[in-house]
Amino acid sequence: MPSVPAACKGNELLTDEGCAANGYDNFDKIRFWKTPVSQCEQGECVPYYRWVSDYIAVIGGR
Repeated sequence: MPSVPAACKGNELLTDEGCAANGYDNFDKIRFWKTPVSQCEQGECVPYYRWVSDYIAVIGGR
């Protein structure tokens, strides 16, 4: 899917319906990755090393 809306029209590969077929209409629901930090807008957050260890524990079923 293109990163700019202008590329959704006249795109030979996608055709004019390609962006809609690939979810471009839901673009406002996409959340891009941000590395976890210990201090954030909400106050105290989880630092990256803690996030990684907790994620591994979840994946491992612990």
